[in-house]
Amino acid sequence: MKQYLLLAVSAAMITLAFLPVTAALPMFFFFVPAIFVAMEVKSRKRRFWMGVLWGALIFLMNFYWTVIPIHYYGKMSYPLSVLLFFPLMVYEMLPFTLWFFFFPFLYRRNLLLPALVFPFLTGLLPLIFPYSLSSALSGMPVLVQTASWWGEWGLDFLIVLVNVLLFTGWRQKSRRHIVFAVGVVLLMAAQGAFVILPRSGREVAKNCPELSVVVIQPCIRDGDSEQLKEHKFFSAIHEISGTAAGKLVIFPESALPDGIVSRPDFMDVMREIRRRLDADSLLFNGVVFRNGLLTNSEFLIGKDGTVSRYDKQHLMWFGERFPFYSLFRRLPIYAAQFANFSPGPEKGVLKDGAIGIATPICLECIYPGYVAGLVKGANLIVNPVDDEWFGTTRATRLHFAQVRLKAVENCCYLIRATNTGYTVVLNQRGQVVKALPEGTPGYLVLNVPLFSGATLFQEIYGWIPFFGILVFCGLLVWNRRGKEE
Repeated sequence: MKQYLLLAVSAAMITLAFLPVTAALPMFFFFVPAIFVAMEVKSRKRRFWMGVLWGALIFLMNFYWTVIPIHYYGKMSYPLSVLLFFPLMVYEMLPFTLWFFFFPFLYRRNLLLPALVFPFLTGLLPLIFPYSLSSALSGMPVLVQTASWWGEWGLDFLIVLVNVLLFTGWRQKSRRHIVFAVGVVLLMAAQGAFVILPRSGREVAKNCPELSVVVIQPCIRDGDSEQLKEHKFFSAIHEISGTAAGKLVIFPESALPDGIVSRPDFMDVMREIRRRLDADSLLFNGVVFRNGLLTNSEFLIGKDGTVSRYDKQHLMWFGERFPFYSLFRRLPIYAAQFANFSPGPEKGVLKDGAIGIATPICLECIYPGYVAGLVKGANLIVNPVDDEWFGTTRATRLHFAQVRLKAVENCCYLIRATNTGYTVVLNQRGQVVKALPEGTPGYLVLNVPLFSGATLFQEIYGWIPFFGILVFCGLLVWNRRGKEE
């Protein structure tokens, strides 16, 4: 009974770490109760099932809202949405379950090994919903500046390392390990607060140092009638007329009414909106069907009227893309009516003259490596989002927490343009510059600095897994030689 209670406490602590009132501090010791259980359970079979239970508790406490987007956005019935919840749970909890199972083996050889393995597992099995250990720290920018070097891999390593050091210090009554754990956190804080070490290779662009933008939050909801959607859309346009002149106007995901997107002269309509606003350029999202592909796409109409396009590549399971769709569509279930999206062929930075804008769409912004590759040739990140399908759950804040890290990892301003909120502008250190309250129509006007160059993380993110494997193998060999001697 004690072991089950400790696993529940661990899962509750990681959940509490994402609440603003806890300032993410539980993240530095949430592993400890689970580690006690992993070390006590001698039977491999029982330890595996205890790991399954631990992973399931973490998933249930943090991803209960998954059923809502599957039902509303994926157009599944509630019974089917609940059924699909379980394969997602199995996938999402694998990094925790495997880490728990192998922990005693790794820990007895070198206490650095468990800290190295966890980020490797989450990189090998990337989370498909907004959630990671390091994202809990994003609300404390002073602790996350290391992300511009090693990204979430490095932050996850440090978080797990602090947990393992605290466990070792308590178990062995060793003050030295506890001091080391505190020292790791203090070093993270020192780098963030005083920038003791070099930060990155990005700097403010010389040819175009800043960009004037207007970010619209229209609060257009899926349940609104088409007439109401058009009313809200054109009301938002009317509200910024006179303000948008000479600026980039940004519309969030799902802000355009279907009646406009489905028109054959869709682009001509948007060009006319740009002309009437006297805006320099227009950035907007639309669901389009072309060459047999249904895509979630972002468009940029530049100063000269030319259109550049980016198609979403990472699609949400059971929300935008249904595995084995060709098979399931033949079954007499509601999933047969599901609109199956495809990753489109247009991938890259949207260009307007010398300005490059990276536009990872919605949940795409939770993938650090993908975003780093996309942003490398850009001056600004714009993340168009429609979090309405999360409902009133805490998923919106989980999503924002992970997106916030991308500003730090890429040392770049990030504009999170949302339909219903939370619309926010972040600077290159992950600090909020300007924001709109959730659920309230409005807009932001500001000048955004543009950055050029590349961070260390952008240059090496593809090599980080190999570096981790090399260190891991080196520690195993070194430890084996030490025992033989």
